Amino acid sequence: RLLGVNTPEKGKFYSENAVNFLKNEILNKEVELVRDFEDYDRYQRKLRYVFLNKRFINLEILQNGYATSFMLDSLKYSEKLKFAENFAKINEIGLWKKSSDICSKCIKLVGIYPEEEYFLIKNICDYDCDLNEWIVKDDANHFIYLEEIEKNSIYEYKSKIKMWNDDKDRFFMRDSNGELVIYYEYSLN
Repeated sequence: RLLGVNTPEKGKFYSENAVNFLKNEILNKEVELVRDFEDYDRYQRKLRYVFLNKRFINLEILQNGYATSFMLDSLKYSEKLKFAENFAKINEIGLWKKSSDICSKCIKLVGIYPEEEYFLIKNICDYDCDLNEWIVKDDANHFIYLEEIEKNSIYEYKSKIKMWNDDKDRFFMRDSNGELVIYYEYSLN
């Protein structure tokens, strides 16, 4: 498991890009694996930074937009990883590419309520928007699938599971092509 990095789940947009990047860059090559303060995650996967010669692979996968940063708070290389993600975000690379769907300009996040596990979105346009195959995702890999939203209306989406961290999390809304519609980050600390 690459430290500080969250690649898309298998079958989701950009998951193949992440896999192919890693295959092309490090498969059958001698790499250096470096641990941080934690050795294993809760699934007993080894948590590591990957270096190939002087290249920092964790950083490159973020910079190419094939992943988002994850749980950086106390990591040794958190600032470098944040910088790499910001590069992809500013340049709209990979997972940070903005949606060109006509409805992407219509849908606004009204509010997110992590303790109650729901969020509100509004269609501000004067036409209905078909959001089937659109998803909302948190910082981890919990998903909510959207549906059609009528013109000038507000919809509530409630999670069936404990999805949102109450103190800090991120909100990603993606269209049917996996392009970013809304990104929102909150921290209550």
